[in-house]
Amino acid sequence: MGRLAPNQGRRSVRGARQPVDPDTVAAVRWAPDDARLVERYIAHVTFEKRLAPRTVTLYGLGLERLERLCGREHLRLAEVCEAQVRRWVAQLHAAGHSPRGLALILSVWRGLFAWLGREAVVVRNPVQGVRAPKAGKPLPKALGVEDALRLAAHAEPESDPALEARD
Repeated sequence: MGRLAPNQGRRSVRGARQPVDPDTVAAVRWAPDDARLVERYIAHVTFEKRLAPRTVTLYGLGLERLERLCGREHLRLAEVCEAQVRRWVAQLHAAGHSPRGLALILSVWRGLFAWLGREAVVVRNPVQGVRAPKAGKPLPKALGVEDALRLAAHAEPESDPALEARD
């Protein structure tokens, strides 16, 4: 596995960020114990929870994202705290991830840390109190002019006036 070069990802003397090779960052991997735990969790959701293959794939992607974020800060799973999770969610949101996508990522992470709690690896779930940004609700579609006129002209002349008022 590759390691970060001495200046990669660090600030230079002038304060500008040095370019980071994505392949090098992706090569930063879980500690062996963490990798085994993540593999066991994937097996857990696959076989014990019997999640659909597409859902397991999405879980894997969410956990890869967590792996990259932990790798950048050289953290083990047991060292992740709520403040870091909040910062990571804010960074992902600023990078353009949708609120629904962030909710999915947080759900995956929350499930992993809950499982790690049951396995006595972590004492507290650092994702438990973190919520994704609210997704915007689309406005209802307005009726077109022709549809509104047709609806207004729908009154039947021989019907009861009380029913007409109600309708």
